[in-house]
Amino acid sequence: MIRLSRGAAVAMMLAVVAVKGADLSYSFRYDDQPLSKLVVDLRFDVNSVGLTQMVLPSQYGGQNEMWRSISALEVIGGPIQLQPGSRPDLRTIEATGKGPCHLRYIVTGVTGPLNRSVYYWPVLTPTYMHLLGKAFLVKPDWPELQRLSVELNWELPKGWMAGNSFGLSQRGQQFSTSLFELQQAVYVAGDFRFHQFEIRGKPAAVALRGEWNFTDDEFAAFVNRTVTAERALWKDDDFPFFFVTLLPVDISPGSFSGVGRWNGFATFMPKGAKLDASFRYLLAHELFHTWNATKLSHSAGVPPALYWFSEGFTDYYAYLLLMTEGFESFPDYVDRMNGIIARYWGWRTRNLPNEAAARDYYSNPEAQKLAYLRGTLVALNWNAAIRKASSGKLSLNDFMLALKRHSEESHAELTQAVIASEAKRFGVAAAEKEVTSWIDRGDTVEVRKDSFGSCAEMVGADPPRFRVTRDRCAEWFK
Repeated sequence: MIRLSRGAAVAMMLAVVAVKGADLSYSFRYDDQPLSKLVVDLRFDVNSVGLTQMVLPSQYGGQNEMWRSISALEVIGGPIQLQPGSRPDLRTIEATGKGPCHLRYIVTGVTGPLNRSVYYWPVLTPTYMHLLGKAFLVKPDWPELQRLSVELNWELPKGWMAGNSFGLSQRGQQFSTSLFELQQAVYVAGDFRFHQFEIRGKPAAVALRGEWNFTDDEFAAFVNRTVTAERALWKDDDFPFFFVTLLPVDISPGSFSGVGRWNGFATFMPKGAKLDASFRYLLAHELFHTWNATKLSHSAGVPPALYWFSEGFTDYYAYLLLMTEGFESFPDYVDRMNGIIARYWGWRTRNLPNEAAARDYYSNPEAQKLAYLRGTLVALNWNAAIRKASSGKLSLNDFMLALKRHSEESHAELTQAVIASEAKRFGVAAAEKEVTSWIDRGDTVEVRKDSFGSCAEMVGADPPRFRVTRDRCAEWFK
């Protein structure tokens, strides 16, 4: 394992696609006078006379008015004029000619304890910075999925290394990407400890700061093992780079948080946390979002009405992978599923229609958790249905791979109709009816008696409960 610590002398850029020139160039200069801030220079060519929009950060992760972290947006050069937009997060550019243009703005960090309402915003301190693309990048209003040549230049304090979803560097990076991927990336620099390794032959790195009850090597090894399992499940190694960050934050002991990023993951844990089962679940869940729903949908994200699938099915696989990879036993896994079933059965919003659950997702924790519970049980049911229909030859894994192929071939957004249609094709005969009943109307999910095949039997009905009949059963889910 290569360690790139603060003060490393060699600039490094990992696994990026070199391109000549750049459609979009960002230069970042860290400045701590009088307070920590990031001065950003943005350059791109104007190809036609007329009006276009510049888009500032707005909403992300339940946070609003994120444009407040952006100030002093101005034109430095080029045939353009900057005017107010129709919303606080928009500015109008009037181009009077063609050619290169240059804008500049300042990013300021939030102050106070690093709780959930803070660390989704730009974090800028005298010793490090931690930034989510959605929270600090101003961008032209171009198609979000259009491929672009992009350049990132870094002017940082002596000894700082920059790391992000596209590689590690002390000075500059150049690669091919999209505005969507730029915004979904994580960017850090400062007193992070960078560790480089390979996952199934592809480069990866982790960046940690702070002191923990586990070693950096243990953290990197768990990331490696989890990502290896998920890439094997998806039969997908198309990752030029993979980057995981770990930031100590001010949340209660035992709490964890994290967000899946483009080719990476940002982890937030309380100081002194352990690498225990709860954290393993969190990492397995968030890393699974690399595919569900990012690679399953050719849109810039799925709507809350599909969170029962993007969150619920991801939760199903997070728990499943902990069992199939040997972190937990099969009886432990069945106990987990029994707990989820019991929790769903007693959930106050169990029968909330999907439209209402989606509307209240960010404002009502009961509605939010419902997506996870409901989707996990649908996934458990559908795996059993597919196993039965195929005489054990196929599983839910094959259905998920079919959704990925559909996305790659159609370049279409993921929809509920597509999900139900593919499930029906794989042997879930009542898929469309179940989605209408269990998801749209909010009827109680009917847990199948054969959810674990011959490995566990149902011994209760209200709520359903299973008793293990075989200690090992990983093959049932593969």
